[in-house]
Amino acid sequence: MNNVLDITNYGIALFSPTILQNFLKKEKIRSKKLLSKFEKDKDVYLKTLKEGIWMPIVKIDAGSYVIKLNGVDEPFDDTWIQKFSYEEFQIEIKDTLCIGDIHLLEPFQTNQEMRYQDMEGNILYKGHTYETASGKYQLRVEGYVRKEANGHASTYQNPEYGFLFTLNQVEVFKMAQDPRNDERYNFNIGYLTRSKQAKIKWENEIQAQKIGKEYYPLIELDDGSICHLYVEFDSSHKYCRVSVLYKYVYDELLKSGSTFTISEETRTKGKTVLCPVGTLTIL
Repeated sequence: MNNVLDITNYGIALFSPTILQNFLKKEKIRSKKLLSKFEKDKDVYLKTLKEGIWMPIVKIDAGSYVIKLNGVDEPFDDTWIQKFSYEEFQIEIKDTLCIGDIHLLEPFQTNQEMRYQDMEGNILYKGHTYETASGKYQLRVEGYVRKEANGHASTYQNPEYGFLFTLNQVEVFKMAQDPRNDERYNFNIGYLTRSKQAKIKWENEIQAQKIGKEYYPLIELDDGSICHLYVEFDSSHKYCRVSVLYKYVYDELLKSGSTFTISEETRTKGKTVLCPVGTLTIL
């Protein structure tokens, strides 16, 4: 039986309640709204990572996820596809590891109820706990998606996405990595499933450099309809990830090798027209 975690706040936190409570006492932190505290005080946040107090996984879709701890749960089988594997993280555990909705820390309570009931009477879980030998661990995080996933919201009846966590005990921690580093990590399995790697050849390279990291161009489909895209660039502004907004046709439209003219809307003689700005190719 899989542990299913229902996420409503776009993030997951891994922590050992005793370790976290001891850290708060040592640092004389009285506030129980720890997400707010860590957001406001970067030094404290970085210290939590250095000491392995917790591990945040942020900017993921709301919905339900299968949660597996390597060595305790069965690994994902061949009906799932691995989307990423990151192993640069660390965490310290005292007897118990909690894996739950990130808002378990807003506010943080030592004995929180992990189950709740939705409006239809279904029992859902905002956290799961695992009895774990005390010690320091290197933590690997892997993300998986079902092969038949359709890109819609992952529900508790049929979760399409999952995380596998692996703990390897160590004597001392290495240099801490920040999982909120967007340039290095992307934990959003849903987005990685809906989006594709692409490159853009711009009509005007100088104008292109004025575009920010995120971009919302348009493409005109064969039937004359307009499709809105979401583009997230790398630092070169030539390579990116692209996904389709508003329509779940990403698997049909964003096929490898497909090429599109991307445009922006502009006003000419009182009319809105599409102005081509470049060519996008799906890799």
